[in-house]
Amino acid sequence: MTGEAPGLRNRGWRNWLYLILPMVLIFVVAAFLPPGWWSPVDENDVAAKNRAADFEQKVTAAIHEIRNEPDPWGFRFTEQQANEWLATRLPAWIEHDQSLDWPAGIRRVQVHLEGRSEVEIAAYSGAGLIWRARFEPIIDESSCRFRPTSAGVGRLPIPGLGVEGLVALIPDGVLEEDGTIAVPREFELVDGRGVRLLGLELAKQEIGVVFETRKVAKNAQD
Repeated sequence: MTGEAPGLRNRGWRNWLYLILPMVLIFVVAAFLPPGWWSPVDENDVAAKNRAADFEQKVTAAIHEIRNEPDPWGFRFTEQQANEWLATRLPAWIEHDQSLDWPAGIRRVQVHLEGRSEVEIAAYSGAGLIWRARFEPIIDESSCRFRPTSAGVGRLPIPGLGVEGLVALIPDGVLEEDGTIAVPREFELVDGRGVRLLGLELAKQEIGVVFETRKVAKNAQD
């Protein structure tokens, strides 16, 4: 008489379960663990609020400064400055600007700068998961493009999924089919001058930006 005994078949299934269940548990735990760099700023921290407001004021002043010569200019800021602004100032911008449609369930956004070629963006969702993706900034003739290079949830690397979780944060019209975020290199000030991005310099926990300001055309002044 041939065939496998029921007891052997049951042991075979149990062996598979013993292998599969720990793997599933590891994946679930990894998905809910925050990235190692994740250290969110307390949005109610008064000192962080003051630093973020001061940072915003200095950046605004630099952008609007009247420049007689079209020489390049720029500034540097740290990962901490960016994250303090995202935690304490961005919510106020969203609250007062009706054109900004903040997605439900996303509570905070943070960035991480760990090298010279990529920036990581992570967002905490209401489900307790942290969606994250790394982007490589590329400046072309008309835009600054952030091309996704890797993604995941928590500490679990899942190609593409982290980008999909962050898509809700991206305004309409700047997201390309492959997940690349493309924003114009130049924007116009209220007085008609144009500010054009010339370069980005990434470093560990710091980023530098270089711009040039285009004067108002004569016919626009008349």
